[in-house]
Amino acid sequence: MSLSVDLTVSCVLYKTDPAEVAMMREQVAAIPLRTHLYLVDNSPGLRPGISTEGDVTTIVTGANLGYGRAHNIAIRLARGTADIHLIANTDVLFDGGAVLTLVDRLKRSNDIGMVAPRVVYPDGKLQYLCRLLPRPADLIGKRFFGWCSWGRRRNDEYELKSWNYASEANIPFLSGCFLLSSHDVLEEVGGFDERYFMYFEDLDLSRRINSRYKTLFVPNSNITHLYRSKISKNKNLTRYLIVSGLRYFSKWGWLFDAHRKRVNAETLMAINHARS
Repeated sequence: MSLSVDLTVSCVLYKTDPAEVAMMREQVAAIPLRTHLYLVDNSPGLRPGISTEGDVTTIVTGANLGYGRAHNIAIRLARGTADIHLIANTDVLFDGGAVLTLVDRLKRSNDIGMVAPRVVYPDGKLQYLCRLLPRPADLIGKRFFGWCSWGRRRNDEYELKSWNYASEANIPFLSGCFLLSSHDVLEEVGGFDERYFMYFEDLDLSRRINSRYKTLFVPNSNITHLYRSKISKNKNLTRYLIVSGLRYFSKWGWLFDAHRKRVNAETLMAINHARS
C-alpha cells in the first residue's frame, strides 16, 4: 500500500456497535498527525475483502480469527507506511494530545519498545492496568478468591495497587486496550502470538517486548476505557480465558519462571524507590 503517514492504528471488530466504530474513526481523524486507521472485522456473515475509504482501511476476515491474529493482519498491511503503530480497543475515549504525548515519549529514546497511558473509568476512577508478570496463583486469586483477604492481597500486589500511578515506570505487563510501539519493534518480536485466540495476547506481547526494551507507563497521557467485560456472563469467553491461561503458563513456566521472578522483583524495587 503506497501510503506515507505518521501513525497507523488498528482496531478489531466483532459485532461492534456502529456508533462505537464511528466514534473511533472520529477520534483517530482528530489526532494532529497524518494517520491511517485499519479496522479488522471478525464479525460472522460478512463477505471477506479489503476496502479503503480515505484514511480508513477495512479488512473483513469472513471468520472470527481471534484478537491477536486480526491485529497482526493490520500490522503487516500497515508495515512500511509509518514508523509508529497504535493498537487500540474501540471502547476507549481519547484526544489527540494523549496520543502526541505517547508518540513523543516513544521517539525520545531508542531503549523504549512500547508505551501506554494512564487509563480511567468513565467516572474518573483509575484502572489498575500496570501489572507484574502473573503467577498462576495471582490469576486464580483474582478470578475465584477476590472475596477473601488472601485473594485481595495477591491481586493488590499483581496490579501494583500500592503505587500511585503518578510516575513513569518500566512495567512488564501493559494492557492491550491502548498500546503504542514502532513497526520495527513489532516486526522484531513477531507481533502477537496467534496461539492465543483471546486473552493473554497482550501479556505475552508485553513480556516479549519488555525482555528487549522498556515497556513504559506514561502517566501524563490519559484516556478513558469504557471496559464492558462480559466474561462472567459468557461461557465461551470464560473458556477462551482458561485456554489462553493454560497456553501462557505452558509457554513461559508455571511454578518455575526465573525471568518472571527477576523482572517482578526489579519492578517492585523501582516502584518502591520512586515512592520513597
